[in-house]
Amino acid sequence: MKPINYIQVIKTTDAELKGYANLADEVKSEILPLFELTRSRISKRVPEGSIYRRLENIKESVGENPFILDLTSHEDLMNYQIEELLDDEDGFSAWTNFVESLEIESLIPAIHVYQDGDPEDVVKQVERLSASFESVAFRIGADDTDLDFYLRSIKRGLRNEDQLLVIVDAEFITEWDYSAKKNDLEQKISFLNREVPNASVSICGSSFPKSVKDSSAGSDAYGKLPIYEYAIFSELSADHPNLIYGDYASIHPVRYQAGGGNWVPRIDYPLDDFIIYYRFRRDEGSYPRCAQELVDDSDFDDLACWGTEQIYSALSGEPNGKSPSFWIAVRLNIHITRKVRSLTQRIIL
Repeated sequence: MKPINYIQVIKTTDAELKGYANLADEVKSEILPLFELTRSRISKRVPEGSIYRRLENIKESVGENPFILDLTSHEDLMNYQIEELLDDEDGFSAWTNFVESLEIESLIPAIHVYQDGDPEDVVKQVERLSASFESVAFRIGADDTDLDFYLRSIKRGLRNEDQLLVIVDAEFITEWDYSAKKNDLEQKISFLNREVPNASVSICGSSFPKSVKDSSAGSDAYGKLPIYEYAIFSELSADHPNLIYGDYASIHPVRYQAGGGNWVPRIDYPLDDFIIYYRFRRDEGSYPRCAQELVDDSDFDDLACWGTEQIYSALSGEPNGKSPSFWIAVRLNIHITRKVRSLTQRIIL
């Protein structure tokens, strides 16, 4: 597998898939996305949504590049298909049958575990996945105290230890719990380096808030939000040079169902260490004014990518998208492009 230095957790919602799909091919070839499979948009014809629509979206966008496939655990984004795939009966056979049936050579399946489940089901699952795929991935919360318990079963099932990629997930990171999250991550990394020294280890998390109004790093019209997950990685990688960087691609870790409400037009622009935003109501200039203020900002550096092109399109007064979901796609697209160009570390899985 080609050396990878950056993993993104991407839920298969319309906005996140759009942002990923519009990445340049050379950017896609440098990253390893972890797609968290969700149901598709609900419609009259498909009232519960379909995971197969999302799979088609992934295959169209990914091409032959490697990717991790996982399942969402967020109830708002699940349906009966996902629930069935999470059944642990007979060594998670529903999941192993499913990923094998896709016949995608570049796929890296996620390992599923339950705290109160039978360890033998985990062993059986890992044996089958590690025999069928070049690599397997396991994601665990940074504050999960059962890593040792899970790892014993996973190691028993692995064909080779170097097949394993472990992603330690700090989830939402704030200025108030930064130190605690960093400590949790460091403990897990040190444990993994001792117990599975030939496995690859990544961390991930996101400091992007549910609402920019929740952050102390900005005002109603402008803000500069720190990217705490990158700051933590920069500190930890000094002692753990083989650590792989990961994040939620500038998206809040929990996706909420879109609803009504009086949202305010906003455009975000990710930098290396911060995300700046401009936010103006419709009677104050809306997206065109957001775009103008942004390109006039001294921090704006005209990063070449699809997302930046959309900012320029808004300057004309006719933006290509007028909904928050479109501008989520723009932010994700800019963020991933920038991280690929700024990260220099190369880790071989």
